[in-house]
Amino acid sequence: MAEGIGKSLKQVIVAFKNVLGRLIRQHPVIFLTFMAIITYGLIMFTKSEQRMTFGLCILISFVSILIYTRNKNYAETLLSFMLGVLTIFTIKWDTYTSRLFIGFYVAVNIIIFFLTSIRLAMKVETELTAAASYIDLNNFKNTYKKLQRISKVDTQYNALGGIERAETIKHLAYTKVPIEEIEESVRNIELIKVVFQTDLKESCDFFKTLFYIKERTDSYFSITNLLDLIVAKRLPLTPEEFLTILNQTKKVIINNVLTIDMYLNLIDESVFDGEDVDGIINRIKKEMAVANNSNRCTTK
Repeated sequence: MAEGIGKSLKQVIVAFKNVLGRLIRQHPVIFLTFMAIITYGLIMFTKSEQRMTFGLCILISFVSILIYTRNKNYAETLLSFMLGVLTIFTIKWDTYTSRLFIGFYVAVNIIIFFLTSIRLAMKVETELTAAASYIDLNNFKNTYKKLQRISKVDTQYNALGGIERAETIKHLAYTKVPIEEIEESVRNIELIKVVFQTDLKESCDFFKTLFYIKERTDSYFSITNLLDLIVAKRLPLTPEEFLTILNQTKKVIINNVLTIDMYLNLIDESVFDGEDVDGIINRIKKEMAVANNSNRCTTK
């Protein structure tokens, strides 16, 4: 229960950060206005020592909560909180010291904001440059512009931030997904991330498997169709169990031993026959071995 709540909280925080980050990048004036409002609020607190102490206690509490959501270390968070509060109460907050603190506080936040924006922009550019170079080095500029446009398209569930979209595009380029399919593929990877509760790397690996299934088989399904089929099947397995099975038995589908429908049905039957994950994997591998032996006999 606690683990589920923690996971949900993490997803909410990630989604909030992605939305906030996008808002700040596209509308930096909003961030500066927000900082101006905070500055005005803090200046109001400087009118008395009691107000300043109260305001800083709220600020320290808020920062401590952020630290805890980041590192999940209660002892470290509590120590930071106590040191911050003790420091506040050991200083005599007159008008000069209060405004000096506020000035440095606002200046540091603005500098960090701009440095972070530059670092993120450089990271995105590096990922897209690598992707564009891999796709078409001779037509790099046009390819880069296309990928840059795709990277700026908002995703449906806000589960992929700017850097994650750029990293996803690079992964798709290395997987040799055609450039005209990359935008839809980014949406599919986000869907995998949301539905199967996987991190970005696992989501990209899952997509790669589906891409190879589509490319190497005579399946008329698109990757979106394959995802819809897998989700609609509602297998009685956790996402982790299904991905473990798929990663170890994907050759069965890629080599056309089983269709995707037959594969999912076999997993479903195996679960209700009482097989665990290892048992399901062995059962699918036996099916592949039987099919390979039949092919050898037919060839002879």
